[in-house]
Amino acid sequence: MFNRTPMADGVGIGDPEFDEEVKEFEDKLVASPTLGFRVDKTNIQGELENVQATIERYYNNLKTGAFDDAYYQEFLDQLETAGIDKAIEEIQNQLDTFSSENN
Repeated sequence: MFNRTPMADGVGIGDPEFDEEVKEFEDKLVASPTLGFRVDKTNIQGELENVQATIERYYNNLKTGAFDDAYYQEFLDQLETAGIDKAIEEIQNQLDTFSSENN
């Protein structure tokens, strides 16, 4: 259920029209097929740590836009060196297995 806190001087919980709109909305909700999925980091812990360190090293310049194409390419190359492709592949395999077993 989502937050139904009323706005000041607005309708909220207990208002029949509001409650009906909320019920209609909630009746249409569908759980994500990935609900309950958790990544097992065992086989990729080192890669995830390396990727995180790489992101942290480049984050400020990327966040502020203080970079050029060469800097961005360097960042992408460093992510590859850190093992991002292996991490993505492992997580995708886990997600595929989860999906086939749960959906």
